Amino acid sequence: MKTPINISRNDEKRHQRTIIALLAAIAVLLPTTLASAIPQPTTQKTGTAVRTGSNTQVESDDQVDWVVKTADADTRDVSAVVTDSIGEGHGLVPGSVKFPSNWTALYSDQSAGDDFSAAESSATRRIRVSSGDGQPSSLLGGVDDLLSNQPAFTEGDGWLPLFQGPRIFNVFHHTGTNKPELNCTDRQTRAVCAGYPKEISISTPNDLFTPFSAAATIDSAGRLWFSGTHQFGSSAEGGFACFDTIANAPCLQSWFPVAQNLVAGTAYVSRSPFSGVSVLGTKLFALAVNPTTGPTANQINLHCFDTASLAKCGTTNLNPGGLPGWNNALYAQGRSPALNMRQVGNRVYIIVDYASNPGATSGIGNRLFCADLTTGASCEGWTVPAIPGTTDGGGLRFSNTIFPDLNNLSNICVANTLVNLTLLGTSPTRTLTCFDQASLSTPSPAGLQAAMSSVPLQIPIFGGAPTFAGNAYVTAEVGTKMFFPFATPVDAALRGVNSWALCFDYATGAACGGFPTDGVRTFPDVNKGRVSIYGFAADKNGCIWGLGDAGWQVSFNSSGATGDCTRTSATVSLQPKTFYCASPDAKITWTKAQLRGIDLSKVTSFDVSVFDTAGVPVPGFSDIPGSAGVVDLSALPAGDGYRFDTSVLVNDASVLNTGTAEFQVTFDGPPAEICLRTELLSVCFPPPVVRNDAVAVLTDSEGSATSSSFSELNVLIPPRCTRTTTTSTPTTTTPTTTPTTTAPTTTTPTTTAPTTTAPPTTAPSTTGAPTTTASTTTLVPADVAGISQTRGTPPPGSSLALTGSNALKLLFSGVLLIAAGLLLIDLRKYRSQSS
Repeated sequence: MKTPINISRNDEKRHQRTIIALLAAIAVLLPTTLASAIPQPTTQKTGTAVRTGSNTQVESDDQVDWVVKTADADTRDVSAVVTDSIGEGHGLVPGSVKFPSNWTALYSDQSAGDDFSAAESSATRRIRVSSGDGQPSSLLGGVDDLLSNQPAFTEGDGWLPLFQGPRIFNVFHHTGTNKPELNCTDRQTRAVCAGYPKEISISTPNDLFTPFSAAATIDSAGRLWFSGTHQFGSSAEGGFACFDTIANAPCLQSWFPVAQNLVAGTAYVSRSPFSGVSVLGTKLFALAVNPTTGPTANQINLHCFDTASLAKCGTTNLNPGGLPGWNNALYAQGRSPALNMRQVGNRVYIIVDYASNPGATSGIGNRLFCADLTTGASCEGWTVPAIPGTTDGGGLRFSNTIFPDLNNLSNICVANTLVNLTLLGTSPTRTLTCFDQASLSTPSPAGLQAAMSSVPLQIPIFGGAPTFAGNAYVTAEVGTKMFFPFATPVDAALRGVNSWALCFDYATGAACGGFPTDGVRTFPDVNKGRVSIYGFAADKNGCIWGLGDAGWQVSFNSSGATGDCTRTSATVSLQPKTFYCASPDAKITWTKAQLRGIDLSKVTSFDVSVFDTAGVPVPGFSDIPGSAGVVDLSALPAGDGYRFDTSVLVNDASVLNTGTAEFQVTFDGPPAEICLRTELLSVCFPPPVVRNDAVAVLTDSEGSATSSSFSELNVLIPPRCTRTTTTSTPTTTTPTTTPTTTAPTTTTPTTTAPTTTAPPTTAPSTTGAPTTTASTTTLVPADVAGISQTRGTPPPGSSLALTGSNALKLLFSGVLLIAAGLLLIDLRKYRSQSS
């Protein structure tokens, strides 16, 4: 007898509740997984004969225009990669590949594999076109990163930041043996650029030395130019080095010597007596301090080089008064002969260092030279004045900072740090000296001397004699504000802050407001404040960037806010017509500009300005404020294309360091198009059909989905091609000699007469004129030729992109479903047993 199993109603209800909970979880999880797993990209390929416009057939001496259209139904940002494959028997017409202006293309001369390093040519077999990341799901728009202002370690002794898009370049100053000359940091990756720093050599390793004043410039072609000295054996020459920032390699011709008979210094800071860079149009200028002996003895020459013609454009001796040249033996501590160079308008001013160290020439004092770049000669009436306070021959006499008086740009000023050496250490003072255009002394800007007193002068060192904070080298300007760098000697045994930035406002004649202490700020969060700052430069957002001996690149707000700079920008340029290479009359409407991938609660302000293709502001579309991270562009005329600039201010600079913050602009229109043209490789012996394939891979945050399409056209052979075959046909009963072209005969069946090697003639027939046998080529049926077919792509709503988190969600849903089924079986078993 069976023993009855007692199942309480509570147990049964508990099982029912568990099953309901599992099914509810599946009901929530599974639909969202299905919805997010169907990007549904579509790809359509068409081919059109150029001469006839046919989509089904092409004559073998014609060309074919191929078009691929790609669209996506996803709601997330995507990246698209479209690979177009050219079939057998036809080849690319070079220069025919067209795609959206902000997309990129790579080419392969192989039919398979991952090698897309070839150039576009008639041998191209595949073209890979990429939209880049962060595109709108429609693929109609463009995106640019909001750049980070995060400090970066540059791995060397920097001098001055050079801005180029998202990258910042700098030339290390006074480089020596086994040291790189050039570096780059990427504000998008917040790290040193891949492949940098770069060691630049002329003929043998370590034969190029950069100067103490390592100024540089980047021209409109992306060529970075800097001055230096090339040493070979016991000789040395000064010249300009060229580096291609686009190719990330030295220019094809990378060294242009302009100054001969130089003597390189023996100390690393004085290896290059050729220094500085000033720019006027396509012309570069730099200074050579020649030795005290030889054919150019005691000359201090300004050399000109034209980057357009790649030729010298003149040399002028700025030292007719007979001041001594560079005698390395008199500078045992290795000071640089030309300490600093500063361009103001068409004039350039140079400090030649005679007094910074006690020695044979220290009584001459530091001298200020002036050259007019429009003439390439000394400034008219200039007398090469000595800097007051530097001619007494004592202590350390640093005339480091040359800067314009922003209230009177005709005046040039020099900030000096004069240091007397005592038994108790150093006794420093700071002085300002200004000169008018005739080199006569003139008053310094009101309030500047007092503002400089806010920067500590003597810096105590625990357990040692105090050191001093001296004026550094390069100032930066934003409006009426000027930013001065200060730093202690790099060998000072400090454990804390050793660099300061002073902001002085010429409009108020006082230190800038908003800074932590009387217009002064430090960098305690970067290398514990030890950045040994040398110079500042301002970017287009008003951020101030600094570099120095410690190798750190820093930034801060010109408005005085603490921390890293909190203002950034981005630019998107779009030409919608380039999205429609096959549909020039396609109609588009602009939709919006928006911020993506950033915490909008940290955005203080966001505005957009629109410019036409000539760079002229579009009326009514300047500084448009955004709301909730969006600017409405629906009222913007379609136009031929625009540049969209955004300025973004945040209250926390860290939100710019995530690598996800972007500026995106979108428009509505038909699907984007990619075009190319091919031509058949043989007129008389082509393939029966020509084919072109396209595969599009669209990737979003959930994974990737693939869509593909192809098109084929029948090939027609022109009449001039005698592409025939010999066949057996009925003939008359009279044997005759016939060529490969057979003639119609009577209905009496006979065998074909043998052929001979005689010239082809057509045998007469008894019933009609001769005809030509049709080619045996097999053609694609007319109802199949010219198709645009989608392969390997699930129909909308019927399949999944099982990648990333979608696969995990589906797997988890399956587990829950199985668990629910087992519980249901168990419950039915209990019920049957209880009954």
